[in-house]
Amino acid sequence: MKKVLGIAGTAIAAATLFSAPVFAEAQSITLTAGAHNGKDAFVKRVDAKVGDEVLMQMSFKNNSGEKFNPIAARVVLPTQLSFVSGSTTVYNRTNPNGLANADGIATEFIDLGGYSPVDNEGRGQGSVSYKVKVNGTGLVCGVNTLNVVNEVAGYQNGKIATDTFVAYSAVDVVKTCASEKPELPTTGPVAVAATALGAGALATAAGYIVSRKK
Repeated sequence: MKKVLGIAGTAIAAATLFSAPVFAEAQSITLTAGAHNGKDAFVKRVDAKVGDEVLMQMSFKNNSGEKFNPIAARVVLPTQLSFVSGSTTVYNRTNPNGLANADGIATEFIDLGGYSPVDNEGRGQGSVSYKVKVNGTGLVCGVNTLNVVNEVAGYQNGKIATDTFVAYSAVDVVKTCASEKPELPTTGPVAVAATALGAGALATAAGYIVSRKK
């Protein structure tokens, strides 16, 4: 695994297989991100349960007119999601079926290789997929929206040459909590008061019956 300005990663050829229909900043690098809906598309957010694994993806294009070497990428996960080891795959013009990349994208920027300006032949663009698992840590009752931060940046001559571009995707997890019904205590002042109230009600009822018989 090589280092680029302290950024760990494996050099990967450039291009893309997928695109994700999620917003991003249209500047020198256009970035999109999504979560797979389990059917045929990457979308902005998906539903999942504790224990589920979700396929995530970020796609980027070099719109700058200059070459970046490398473009580096990172993801930032909430505590409720865990990165699935061995799941990072880069899709490109040379490897349309994907090329496995070293783990590390969830802890630091990884080097995805050099990218020339985007063209009609698939150069200048790339796509990275990875999996996350819903671990359930810290979930609250109701709907939990777990936001994933996807980041890329371009480098030239060993120095960062662009802003860090960000796109978001999300996993929604519902935690159902048992409803809690208040119960009267069986001992203590409240229980004694309730018992006295019940005895008083019985005495009143008995008096009413005797009165009716007279």
